Amino acid sequence: MPKKMTNDPWELSSNDASKMKDSTKTGGGASTFCPKRNVSIGSVCKACETIQPLWDFPEGSPERKLASKKKATVSYFLSVVLPSNKDKSIVLEIGKKAGDYIIDSIYDPDKNWKMIAHPVVGKGFDTKIKKRKGDLGFNTYDTFRGEQCDWDIPKSVLESLTDLSQANIIKMLKDGTLVEGENYFRIQSLKLDETLTFRVCPAWNYRDGGKVILTPVFRHWGVSQAEIDGDIALSMNIEEVVVPETVTASDHQTESPMVKTDTPTVTEKHDTCYGIITPMVFYDVDDSDCNKCGDFVECGKIVTKKLAKANLR
Repeated sequence: MPKKMTNDPWELSSNDASKMKDSTKTGGGASTFCPKRNVSIGSVCKACETIQPLWDFPEGSPERKLASKKKATVSYFLSVVLPSNKDKSIVLEIGKKAGDYIIDSIYDPDKNWKMIAHPVVGKGFDTKIKKRKGDLGFNTYDTFRGEQCDWDIPKSVLESLTDLSQANIIKMLKDGTLVEGENYFRIQSLKLDETLTFRVCPAWNYRDGGKVILTPVFRHWGVSQAEIDGDIALSMNIEEVVVPETVTASDHQTESPMVKTDTPTVTEKHDTCYGIITPMVFYDVDDSDCNKCGDFVECGKIVTKKLAKANLR
């Protein structure tokens, strides 16, 4: 009788990938945590309730763009080991596209990333993320597979992995125990054309059978806690998503009871980086500083148009 094959306990499955992806579906100055999308909080979000009717407007409309600006966006958190310091794990924060790519690659049998979190030599492999300018000049993060590792993740690292339950990540972000440069790295901190090589660690609760290696956290940008709680009304200024040089007041009159545009005004004062594309593109769609700026959408449109014109020359 042939010996029955057993599954490698470190190998991730398509079902594990599905659980990670499903976790993203449930559930300006500084960011605020969405109590609705973050299932560890699991309560009402007045900001989400307020913008919900705006999604019924046509694609490309000011109302739909305002909803997109105010919605909760996701970041993924995972424990990794850097080749330069194999005896320590750090918490890595990556964006939605990079996180989704990793999950989809675990799920896709053709890519076969199921061993991404395997800690044993010759089994696990490096993951690489490169920051570069995309076709329109905005920063993008290419994620790809590296070589199989010729070293084990030390037992001391596996026994001291950071608790990456969503509730604990939110707590650490709030109380400042995640310190960039010490135990924490944001992928946005990469320099242009720089690549981060790392090895993904197993789930912090692997001893209990946990295999969720990426944890999603949802945050609103440019939305205050008082607006989240409903103590004050969510700011719904339609001018936040209107480019003044191409849109006039008459262009964005609306019947929507959610957005008042009777006397629209355009703020003339902008940050010094507003709309600049030289000597480098300042606008970064993934950058938290850009996201919390009141000119975020407006600046992006102007930069896009300038880059399009430059590429036609």
